Amino acid sequence: MASRSYRTVVAAFIAIFVSMETTGAVISWPCPYLCSCDSRQQTVRCVDGTASHASVPMGLPTDIRAFTMADQNITVISALSFTNLANLRKVEIVRSNIRELEDSAFLMAPKVRRFNFSDNYLSRIPRAVSGLSLLKDLVLSNNAIRFLEVVNVKNLTKLRNLDLSRNIISTLPPGFFDTLVNLRTLNLSYNTISAIHDGTFRHLTRLEDLYLSHNKIEELSPHWMDNLQSLWTLQMNRAIWNYTQSSHILPEGRSVLYPNLQHLFIAHNGLRSIPCDAEL
Repeated sequence: MASRSYRTVVAAFIAIFVSMETTGAVISWPCPYLCSCDSRQQTVRCVDGTASHASVPMGLPTDIRAFTMADQNITVISALSFTNLANLRKVEIVRSNIRELEDSAFLMAPKVRRFNFSDNYLSRIPRAVSGLSLLKDLVLSNNAIRFLEVVNVKNLTKLRNLDLSRNIISTLPPGFFDTLVNLRTLNLSYNTISAIHDGTFRHLTRLEDLYLSHNKIEELSPHWMDNLQSLWTLQMNRAIWNYTQSSHILPEGRSVLYPNLQHLFIAHNGLRSIPCDAEL
């Protein structure tokens, strides 16, 4: 009788497992309070809009791949926020009043590919991202970033998309982009950039889309585009403050080739004509 009961229990468990596999049901997964979780996609979303979280919730599933928060009141991302999350690939915490990330915040989550902290109050690119050597997308738009530090991006050699739009950046320091050799999209629009020098973009030979609209450029080197032969889109509306520099947008009188340039937006810069020998 006991043997028959045992076989019945085992059969029942097998039947439940098969049913779950065929119907798409998922096994229970620990989910933080006031968040929604999907164990199949391995995602956690805390976007209830009530600003109920003052920190990243504790007890995130260790096999999580994507984490999203929005409209919270966090202020600081601590060193313990993302402990033992070796599979984490995407982190998005937006509109959450974040002012600081501790330097070791992602030390235990080294495989992050996408990092989106837009619409916060960060004053610099967090040093916490400097160890994310697999990072491909870094989005920090609409923060309060004023200064750029080379040390915070020099290890991001796989980065493909960098969005620093809508900050208060005035200077592009020498060497800042030198290691970002795989960058495809760079958005620096709506800042206060005052100068672009000869070597600023010299290593961005794979860059396809460059957005510089709404800046305050007073000095633009005639050679600033020399190594941007892969450029597909150039957007520079209202970028030039000193109209004597407008002719340098597409330098005249030089054999400059832009074989891939398909989308050109350069309105409201005091430019009277596009040079006929700039081969577009």
